Amino acid sequence: MLRNYVSYEQDDWDHYLTYAEFAYNNAVQSSTGLSPFQLLHGQNPETPASLVSFQQTSHTQVPTAQNLIDKMDSLLKIATTNLQKAQQH
Repeated sequence: MLRNYVSYEQDDWDHYLTYAEFAYNNAVQSSTGLSPFQLLHGQNPETPASLVSFQQTSHTQVPTAQNLIDKMDSLLKIATTNLQKAQQH
């Protein structure tokens, strides 16, 4: 899992270990149909992506949180557009 992110010298793997652990624990496992976070805590943690989908149903009263949600929504739209362009190419 770390191989995709570690430099060719393999001297920076420890910088990515926490991200890899979070991604693994937040991913749905094929054997259980649930993520390890769901099994341990009863729910998955909030991530910027989940906040973007939350924003579509309600607005928060915290301006800083709303700014983060708006920024993540904008980045998601840009990424979607770029992926569509790459698929057409």
